This record gives sequence, structure tokens and C-alpha cells, in this order.
Amino acid sequence: MYWEPQLQMMCPLCKTNVEVDKEEETFRYEDVCGSTVGSWKHICPNKDCILHKKKSFWNDHGDFYSGDLGFKKARKLFPDDKYAALNSMAKRHEVEIYGKGLKRKIYLSEWWTLKILKPMIEFKYKGDDMGNVLGRTWKLRWLYKSGNQDYYGTYYTSPIVHLYRMLKHTRRDIKRYKKRKSLYDLQEIWRWFDMGVKTGWDRKLYRWYFNTFHKKILNYSKNFVDFIEHVRRNKHNIDENFVRFWDGKLPYDFSVNDYLLKEKCKGSYMDNLIRQRKLERIIND
Repeated sequence: MYWEPQLQMMCPLCKTNVEVDKEEETFRYEDVCGSTVGSWKHICPNKDCILHKKKSFWNDHGDFYSGDLGFKKARKLFPDDKYAALNSMAKRHEVEIYGKGLKRKIYLSEWWTLKILKPMIEFKYKGDDMGNVLGRTWKLRWLYKSGNQDYYGTYYTSPIVHLYRMLKHTRRDIKRYKKRKSLYDLQEIWRWFDMGVKTGWDRKLYRWYFNTFHKKILNYSKNFVDFIEHVRRNKHNIDENFVRFWDGKLPYDFSVNDYLLKEKCKGSYMDNLIRQRKLERIIND
């Protein structure tokens, strides 16, 4: 089943309504998430249009495929690489995401900050499916030289903003864990707590806050991350001592045995566990 475009797409060169090439088979391509999806080929029916002659086409979202034309010649036909079909989602993305043909950044002099940071104005645009610009917003960003860089290429985030984001994300994951009891949320809690450098007053304040008010959940999250790593290392040699050790370090509602069965671990303990589960299944039936 293929996605049908909601609007009548048009050729960006001759403004003719494109048609589905039903004589050609559908083709498959990878989207931005890496998933393989199917699409119809949308062609320009105008026989005088060079895109029709060179067998160029668009997919269901309006993305352009040059066919026999080639992208070098296509760039001569379309200024600023605006190949997408009119009245399509891809045409709107040319404005809002890629900013084709639009000024996206203005770099200001670093002397305003005595060459510590470089100010930059970043523009975001709002567009429609015809590629028209409906509005523009701007944001002041700061760049600095990171590591061995001899240029300003890394976004600067103030310690206050950094602290706010870390607190926000970790508190969100703790609330989710208390509500859903999800193991993924446990991993995310420790990832936010342990990521990055440990220096800086914002990191120290952040770690003090959660060590003081959420120490139990932090211990659970750290132990669970360590447990997963130990399972990966000893996957083929699980014994009773291993299970007994980790059973007391993880949340009471977490079943170590179920996780080991799910990961298809091996060992003397696992053989006995599998036989026991089969016996329980027979008795219950």
C-alpha cells in the first residue's frame, strides 16, 4: 500500500499537473529514518518539457529524481537546487528545513566578545507547499572554538541553560519510570546523569540534587546498566551466583530470569530454568 499525496502536484519547470506513470512499476527508496518505503512515479505529461523527455520523475512526497537528465544539468535548470514538485511536502521542506535560496545565517564580529565567542544570527522560515515564504524568525546563537579547532564551529550553551535541560530531561524520565516501570527509562536516567564531563558547577549541582533526592532510582538505573553489560559479557556462562547477586540490586518488580530467557542466555542455571518453565507450563495446562 502506498501513500497517496493529498494535493495535485505540479512540475516546477512548466507548471503542468504531474501524473502517475502507471506503465512503470513502483520503486522503493529509503526515507530520512532509514526505512524502506514504496512510491509511485509521478511524471510531467507535457511532451515539450525537458523533464518529460529525460524521464525525470517525483515520488509521492515531491522529491525529485533526475532520470536521464543528471543532477549537473538539473542544477542549471533549477536555481538554488529547487527540484521539488510544486504543491508537495518536499517543496515546503525546501523552505523550512533546507532554506534553499534563503539567507540562513549571519555571522557577526567576534570582537564584540573580545574573541571569546562569535555571535551568529540564525534564521528559520515558514513556508507553504508552493515554496512561498510565509514568515521568518531569528535566534541569536554563540559559537566557540572547541578543542584543537582554529575556527568558531561549536554551539555554546550557558551553564544555566545546560543545568535546566539536564534537570528537565532526568525528571521527565523519572516520572515516566514511576508510571510505566519501563527499563528503557531506567537507562535514560543514568545516561543523562552520567554523560559528559563531571566538572563545572552546573554538573556538580545537578549530581548533588539527584544524589540527594532521587538516590534510590539512580542506584537502580546504574545497577541496571551494569547488569546489562555483565549479561553481554557472560551470556554463555550464567550460574546461580550471578542471578543471586543481581536479584538484590535491581528493582523488586524486575525479573532477572525473564530477562535472561529473553536474551537467550546459556549455562547450567539457564538449562535448569528452561526445564522448570516447561514443567510449569505443562502443569498449568
